[in-house]
Amino acid sequence: MSKSAKHNFGTESQELRIKSRTEKARRFRPDVERFYLIPVLLKALNVLSLLHQADKPLTVDIIHRQLGYPKSTIYRILRTLSACGYLPEGASGVYKFTKSRLS
Repeated sequence: MSKSAKHNFGTESQELRIKSRTEKARRFRPDVERFYLIPVLLKALNVLSLLHQADKPLTVDIIHRQLGYPKSTIYRILRTLSACGYLPEGASGVYKFTKSRLS
């Protein structure tokens, strides 16, 4: 990949944890360590981000090596995104990002 990949959507990100609560909630209860993030959704966004930045279609194995997620999780994310029309059908096990559904 020639473009610099930046995949930092994760529940360990303090910035995301803070942003997941409203300003009012942070003011009202600053002592509460609650956050409203969905881990698998963050993983799906990271997969989409990686596909978007890739110069060529990627396989589950390449995505696994880049992101470190279990292959079964990546496969299910890709199949869900394909079934919902956010990715073209993964012909021959390769996936690429298209803007068709996002436009």
